Amino acid sequence: MGDRSFLRTLFKETRKGTVKNKELKSDSFQRLIPFLGGGIVLSGLLFSDTANATTLSDMHNLAGGIHGLMLAELDPSTTKIAINILGPMFASFNILFIVRIVMSWYPQLPVGKFPYVIAYAPTELFLSATRKAIPPVAGVDVSPVVWVAIFSFLNEILLGQQGLLVLISQQQL
Repeated sequence: MGDRSFLRTLFKETRKGTVKNKELKSDSFQRLIPFLGGGIVLSGLLFSDTANATTLSDMHNLAGGIHGLMLAELDPSTTKIAINILGPMFASFNILFIVRIVMSWYPQLPVGKFPYVIAYAPTELFLSATRKAIPPVAGVDVSPVVWVAIFSFLNEILLGQQGLLVLISQQQL
């Protein structure tokens, strides 16, 4: 309960602009405030903490946190940097997962040796975790296909023609 009261106090202080801690007044923290506020509100909604929001001002604070989450100011230059990093990363991982799909057709490949370790090492962490949730069925491992779908989906949602980061970088969101 102490953590929730600290988060509520932090949220209220940041919304009022009365934060006393120097680290919390920094520009980088101030840019995160809408996300923190929205996260606090969403965690309150998830854990039924909004039952305490009986007054109109409490409801306004909840709505303000959600509004802050949705309309967080992101710098277009920052989103362009994120696009330049995420685009090649998503493409590289999709290629690596497709190579892993092809490698799975040849189970005798020495995955610890040079040409194969390039695709094996970066993807095995993702695939091993996925295999725990979705075990291979009849000898067919679908975990690389799942990750190709996830990375393709993220690429489209964030970096597609109407992607969130693209719209923010163009100041249309």
